[in-house]
Amino acid sequence: MPGLQPGYGPCTASRTAPTGPRITAELRDDGDPVNHKRIARSMNLQGLGPRRRHRTTVPDQAADQAADLVGRDFTAAEVNTKYVGEITYPSTRA
Repeated sequence: MPGLQPGYGPCTASRTAPTGPRITAELRDDGDPVNHKRIARSMNLQGLGPRRRHRTTVPDQAADQAADLVGRDFTAAEVNTKYVGEITYPSTRA
């Protein structure tokens, strides 16, 4: 079984992050009888495990909660009467 090297496997062509199931499938397609747990263990030893999710905001338990002015109804009867937004935190890990 070849080792997990950068540039090996199905992640090379699609330029996506290497994942255990994809690498396992690629190695099995190449004729190597491998188990997904062995791939996960090897990736973990090389620091290629799943990313940790970071908590971006820690709420102050003593602070008052903001009132729900929209009442979870995001439809507007007229144009320019309700504005809502969402913040998505993209991953910046290279």
